[in-house]
Amino acid sequence: MNKRLFLLFGFLALAGGCRELTLQEQAALDIPPQNRVPSKWDLEQMGGAATAGLSTTDAAILNALFDLLEKSDAIGAKVDDLQGSAFEDLLKVGSPAAYELRNRYLNPGIALTQALAQDPDPALRSRLIEYARWERSMEVRSTALIALARMGDLKDERTLHEAMAHLNPVVRFGGMEALANWGYPDKAIPLLKLASENDPQTVLRVYAAGMMARLENSEGREKLRAYLDHADWVVRAMAAHYLGDYGEAADYDRVLARLDAQAANDFVSAEFAIAALKLFAKGAS
Repeated sequence: MNKRLFLLFGFLALAGGCRELTLQEQAALDIPPQNRVPSKWDLEQMGGAATAGLSTTDAAILNALFDLLEKSDAIGAKVDDLQGSAFEDLLKVGSPAAYELRNRYLNPGIALTQALAQDPDPALRSRLIEYARWERSMEVRSTALIALARMGDLKDERTLHEAMAHLNPVVRFGGMEALANWGYPDKAIPLLKLASENDPQTVLRVYAAGMMARLENSEGREKLRAYLDHADWVVRAMAAHYLGDYGEAADYDRVLARLDAQAANDFVSAEFAIAALKLFAKGAS
């Protein structure tokens, strides 16, 4: 529909008191996120009543967080612009803490996800659902999905279903991570299994299998074992990584037997060696 006509219809709907605009319609009208108000229909879809609850968090904090979330895919530190800064020194440090800090500043969405997931504020939750379903930036949508899932609410099942069926792999990846953190493995595993068998991106099929294994699913582990012999080195490395974390003690021999064959690629060799070490410890415990 022509945007001008859409605006006209929206205005007439409001002026005539016909109905409330949904969050999706408000987004299409470019109404700022902080000014969008869920309609009764939106609240029903979120699983709440029209009286979803008042915000318990300072609005200034929420607005600041969501403003940063909107820009999170554009505000990360740029490696090319780091010369002479303290961050340049951080890039040279190889410790786990330095790695975590580098990730945090290169990808601010990580820290925002952690912060947003800690607050059960109903106003925050409402806006997270909006971002998870309709935000134009795929990175922001993915971040919102993960934060929403970490709140552990069964009402978000529909939103997660939508993410897993999205055409953009960034959103599907976020959906998989969200399912792994949701807290409802009986609901999450069937969706992850479907992705592990049908996602068009091989890397995402491996990741889905890894998340199944994380949720202690035996089929996920079997898929990872098969991927250890895949032709693509990234697939083999990922499979070894997740099998090391979520595999069984019996997988030690399987990984060790393939270690020498990875000598041509140091990255893969490292993943297989680390996985073998973790699996050996499981057998010794």
